Amino acid sequence: MNVYTPGAPGDGYGYGYVPDPLYDSAGRQPPPRKQQMVIMVGLPKSGKTTRARERYQQQGFTRVCPDDLRMALYGQRFIATMERFVWAIAETMCRTLLYGGHNVVIDATNLTLEGRKRWLLLAHESEAQVTVEIMDTPVEQCLARNAQEENINSQVPPAIITEMVTSFEQPRLLDSPRIIGIWSIMGERAVKLDGPS
Repeated sequence: MNVYTPGAPGDGYGYGYVPDPLYDSAGRQPPPRKQQMVIMVGLPKSGKTTRARERYQQQGFTRVCPDDLRMALYGQRFIATMERFVWAIAETMCRTLLYGGHNVVIDATNLTLEGRKRWLLLAHESEAQVTVEIMDTPVEQCLARNAQEENINSQVPPAIITEMVTSFEQPRLLDSPRIIGIWSIMGERAVKLDGPS
């Protein structure tokens, strides 16, 4: 049952409705479930999408991927003038999913702290726990995979990939109190770089 309290801040949207807490069958209020966010970090063709699909989507995570949004909206991977719109949709999707009780995996390059900050702020808002996975695939392997891509729309200009190498900023626990672990992924091998044991 919802109660209305005039002038109460309510749900933060100014409606003044405050939902009653949920209780389990024994009449106890269950602890809140912590939402999980996984932020993939890596060059194009480093294996982020494959890992996000095979490791996380199969566990019930929802994958948020700006590349998929670009293809759905425009049928191509990149239109510079539309990038703000694409990222606004991705952020809105992520926020809605987290507030709806879903776990999310962010499938984008996220090479810089600035690029990861939008997701870390959403994690802070929703109190989600964050794991960062760095795809440590050698640039030569990324370039080779890119050259072998059959779909021309899925290829990334090789110069863009090599330029991205220099923009990488190492994720740190200090970047956000929501980060609970940072992992390096090399093929099937995962090595914890930072976080509690």
